[in-house]
Amino acid sequence: MRNYQDAISQASKDFANAITNAGIGFRIAIITTSCGIDITTYCSDYYDYYGSYNDYESASRLLNSTGIIENNIELFKEKVVVGTEGSHIEAGIYNSERVLQSKAFGDSSDGLLTQLGMPYDKDTSLSIIMLSDEPNEYNQRAGKNFDIDNNLFVERGYRVYSIVNSDEFLLNKYEKTGQYDDLATKTGGLIADIRNTSSYSMIMNNIAQNATGDVGYKLKNKNIIESTIYVTINGNEITHNSNNGWKYVESYNSILFYGTALPKDGDKIKVSYWYAK
Repeated sequence: MRNYQDAISQASKDFANAITNAGIGFRIAIITTSCGIDITTYCSDYYDYYGSYNDYESASRLLNSTGIIENNIELFKEKVVVGTEGSHIEAGIYNSERVLQSKAFGDSSDGLLTQLGMPYDKDTSLSIIMLSDEPNEYNQRAGKNFDIDNNLFVERGYRVYSIVNSDEFLLNKYEKTGQYDDLATKTGGLIADIRNTSSYSMIMNNIAQNATGDVGYKLKNKNIIESTIYVTINGNEITHNSNNGWKYVESYNSILFYGTALPKDGDKIKVSYWYAK
């Protein structure tokens, strides 16, 4: 697992560049897979790397002690390498649920991320990236199988991306449903093979594109024919590229602007296109 963490750390720079080039800030929290006792607030950095087997209950943690990482890609690259001394129970989905609980949505308490103001409100875009080389063991923490149709992620519109081991024996070892890949499919996210580390940069760029698409220039019609899109700002044509131009994000039916093409206050944006009825 450590080599996968190192690879995703390197790819995180591409992820951050894609977001910042779109003129959007980011806030990131790193959730680990310890036992999830409610009284714990932050994890111990020492435990992340050097925890002992007997410490699982007393040193349990959900959220890396750095807390919220805001617009600091170097810190994210460092902290995402959490080591391999966490709990032997694979509780990524369960722990994510715990930290995202919110009284505003009817939960009995606020989770750690909610207490820290993440997401800001119900209209804030939130994406979750699950990185694991083991099968989900939700039932080992919750005492029941994960309900793929009725859960916090689906009900609140949180998109989940899964970079996981897709071997058949892993998919069927514990729970028949509610695996990481099932959740990604259900929420409209992407699935990637964790063993293909050379593709991490592409994966993270795709995730960044989808994550930022929610705040892009929304198009009124559906079934857009991308090759027909023509964009101008203040009458000047904007090129179709993700460096200093625009890109169409189909999953959000929106146009994202990048680099020198980012609109300023008062700019007049015009988008024309053909669409299928």
